[in-house]
Amino acid sequence: MPNIKRLCLTALFLLTLNACSARQDATLPSAPPKTRDVAAELKAGQIWKQFMETSGKAAAASGPFRISATMRYKGEDGTNNRVSVLFWGNGNPGSPRPLRLDLLAGIGIVAAQIREDAKNFVAFVPNKKISYTYDGESRTISSFGVPLPLSLSDLALLLTGCYGELFSPGAVRMPRTYALTARGAEYALEKTKLGGILELSETGLPLSWREDAAGWSMDMEYAEDAQAIPERLRVSHPRGYSALVIIRDMERVSPPYESGQLALLIPEGTENRAITPR
Repeated sequence: MPNIKRLCLTALFLLTLNACSARQDATLPSAPPKTRDVAAELKAGQIWKQFMETSGKAAAASGPFRISATMRYKGEDGTNNRVSVLFWGNGNPGSPRPLRLDLLAGIGIVAAQIREDAKNFVAFVPNKKISYTYDGESRTISSFGVPLPLSLSDLALLLTGCYGELFSPGAVRMPRTYALTARGAEYALEKTKLGGILELSETGLPLSWREDAAGWSMDMEYAEDAQAIPERLRVSHPRGYSALVIIRDMERVSPPYESGQLALLIPEGTENRAITPR
């Protein structure tokens, strides 16, 4: 008899516990449904549309160019350098190469000469009589020791306003991942050479690009006259590399450069060294 009584008490206890559990489950709030922020999506879409339209106009007007600039940079050894930059090419849409860039350490003093075509990247240092060559896809100026995570063709697209071809070639729709910012909107770039996060102003101009937490970052600044071409580039890397590029002049050239004007002549007796991407 005591066993039967004990079993009855146990059964009653379990029924009471289940009833309490059922009441608790019934009163738990359900997770709120995921809502679509239509206003944010619309604004981000408008900014991206302006970005692509501005880039498209620049690409349609592209052609031979000559850019002069100054650059201050800190390399791997921690030393500060200041050079003048001359950059030129024919700027053909979709095929801007070959391109030429000279770094000048003073009046008449050529620190380095760089040429990029569809196959090769060559940097020649006259005072050392050394040429550095790199064959491959990831040919950036940083491979040569100057902290710019761009190839010459990338730099040409950026400095002539052809941003769409640089940051999102072939894209029509805006990236799926985006967020509004105090200055405009930022987008996660997908399937593009410069992967990372691109921030655009409310008028669709690139303001910043960052690779990832351990990679390159770049900020673009514009003149007060709202030109669609950057006036300054600020580049940095967590390892301490940094560069400030100030665009002094960007002019359109006519007629187009001839092949000889885009050539880089390497003197006999020059030592050649292969370089690797960074």
